[in-house]
Amino acid sequence: MPERVSMSLRVSSSLVLLSGYLALASVRGYPALLVALPLAAIALTPYCEQWDAGNKKYRTLTTALTIIYACFLPFSFYLLGGLNGVVALVMFIQLHTQLHVKGEKGYHYLYLMTFFLVLAACVQSPEPAIALVLLLYLVSLIWGMSSLRVWTERAAAGQEVEPTLIAAGGQRDEEGPAQSARWGYTLSLAASSVVIFALAALFFLSTPRIEAGFLGRDNNVVAFTGLSETVSLNGGAYVSEDPTPVMQVEFPRIENGMFPESQMYWRVSTLTFYEDSEWERRGIQEHYVPGVDPLHAETPDMARHRNPIESEIARERSPLDYPIVEQRIFLSQLPPEGLPALDLPIKFVLEGNTSGKQILWEGRRDMTVRLQKTSSNSIDYTVWSEMVQLDEQLLRAAPSDYAGMDPRDYAMLTSHDLSQETVDLAREVTQDADTLYDKARALEAFLSGPDFEYTLNLPPMPPTGVIDAFVLEIRQGHCEFYASALALMLRSLGVPTRVVSGYRGGEWSAATKSFTVRGSMAHLWTEAYFSGAGWVRLDPAPAILMEPPQGVLGLLQRINDAQLRAQMFWYREVISFDRALQLERLRGLPKGLFSAFGLGDTPEESTTQGRDVYVLSGSVFLGAVSAAVVGTLLLRRRRPGQHLLTADQKRAVRLYRSRQKALQRAGISPQGLTAEELQAEASARGWTQYGEIADLIAQYNAVRFGQRPMEAGHLRALLARLRTLRPGRA
Repeated sequence: MPERVSMSLRVSSSLVLLSGYLALASVRGYPALLVALPLAAIALTPYCEQWDAGNKKYRTLTTALTIIYACFLPFSFYLLGGLNGVVALVMFIQLHTQLHVKGEKGYHYLYLMTFFLVLAACVQSPEPAIALVLLLYLVSLIWGMSSLRVWTERAAAGQEVEPTLIAAGGQRDEEGPAQSARWGYTLSLAASSVVIFALAALFFLSTPRIEAGFLGRDNNVVAFTGLSETVSLNGGAYVSEDPTPVMQVEFPRIENGMFPESQMYWRVSTLTFYEDSEWERRGIQEHYVPGVDPLHAETPDMARHRNPIESEIARERSPLDYPIVEQRIFLSQLPPEGLPALDLPIKFVLEGNTSGKQILWEGRRDMTVRLQKTSSNSIDYTVWSEMVQLDEQLLRAAPSDYAGMDPRDYAMLTSHDLSQETVDLAREVTQDADTLYDKARALEAFLSGPDFEYTLNLPPMPPTGVIDAFVLEIRQGHCEFYASALALMLRSLGVPTRVVSGYRGGEWSAATKSFTVRGSMAHLWTEAYFSGAGWVRLDPAPAILMEPPQGVLGLLQRINDAQLRAQMFWYREVISFDRALQLERLRGLPKGLFSAFGLGDTPEESTTQGRDVYVLSGSVFLGAVSAAVVGTLLLRRRRPGQHLLTADQKRAVRLYRSRQKALQRAGISPQGLTAEELQAEASARGWTQYGEIADLIAQYNAVRFGQRPMEAGHLRALLARLRTLRPGRA
């Protein structure tokens, strides 16, 4: 094979392989050490290709590793998540291909897997360094595909020398047309690389899909629903719904586990400071919950769940005697802002194995609870919340001077940057309202009225005065704009406000008697403070009824739901080990496996995960068995040129093995000896029956390789003769 083309193909393919891992390394959450994998694979490739070509043990080992990975593939999706599970699978296929002898199809697989890695990096908000990685990927891919084409054509033609080096007498002609053709080929590839990179950069500039340096731009980028510690209103963006399940919630003290979805506001944290169209978290001097002080008070139900102080926190219950709702929450991914709970939380208790975990009230006095440290990405906890019952008479009687609020808090909670026109509009909308509470409700009704439209596809926004433009002109936006507009318009009237980030709603599952909260349910709403009554939730954003996804998206959502339930099962039943509970699960597993596949009755006492856990267990079990069967068939698969033995040949092989064992018992090692050498060895050791040995060898060869017949009776007679062979002197 032409050395120059082979070297070009190897180098360019190695760079293509490396670019995929560099793209992943540009995404936060993937370690830079990930690049060591392709570097190690590139260094080992020459040796592994030699082993693959001439060492059967190497092929058996890599096949066994593939079978093992296939068996544990469902667990990789559980441990890593959906996207990262796919990334890991792509990496395995890619490295497996790299470390074996590759033909044209193998190189195509290698390039395709790299494309998937680059694509996975681009959809996860990579760092600006992705621009350089894309340049490396495009240029190396062009050279790789071109070299592969030349390499394939030369292999098909059987050429063994570089055509560009052919000259008279087999010598190099540095000045001839061959040298010109070589330089022309190189220049054409270089020019193609420059042109394709320029077109790709132009494409990303005109229709960006990722935020990364000069390949992104301020407006019309794609964002995803979720929570963050700041909320920026600058710039338009298309907000994509994220259907990934965030948490699963149970209400153990409520009959049938049902809870009104309209009251499900899962509070995470508050944002109090507003400046330059951005909300930030800032602490306040007091929490301003009437009648609450740092003393701890508990109900009898709470006392039963007492754990070490690092795994539980509590506060004084409000004297207004609000009803208390208990929630059991499993979070699949820990949010950086706080632990979700219904308003107003009064106690948190970590469940299960609390080693390495500590929760605490955050020092900003807004009822936010943080997980100080953790040894896993999941958390299981019980929280008790006071469900505030609005007393409109008390709210309407609230004074408007706010003399009891700290002046610094009041200044921050009433700061705004609205134009005078927007302030005048707020006053016009509330001119018929007599109290601050009525003014707040009037503005809430105005923003949720028919003049405003809820949309995730934002129109272009001005660089300044975003809320002014939203209220006066655009009147289209999502919850961030609705909550911000209400908060700032109330501030312009002297009412202290803040915005609250969290989730709204939940999907009910009758099978598990629980609610699933998804990333698409991330929400921002407003809280206004009224003296003597506390904080009141206001939400002008309309509730949008989301249709359940169909087709492939629906299938992916169901997979994500099953993954969440599997995570919860693993965390509660394995990590937080309970011996009695495990024995109970083990006894019920056979019945559950049968019922999961319609072969028996459904277990009467279902767990939190119910039927889905049994289905998942059965699926994993059947998947492992199937993988083992397929692997066995692959290991026993015939190599090219290998033939199945006939019944007569199998009898000859049995005769051969018996003869080998008989000689070994007599102290003669037949390994590697021909028939003549074996007879000489038997004669030297004093065997008088070495002629019998020669006859047995001749009959074996005649049947095994000469295709002569050997009946079962004939084999028994030969074996009997073999048993009579004994060493002795002539």
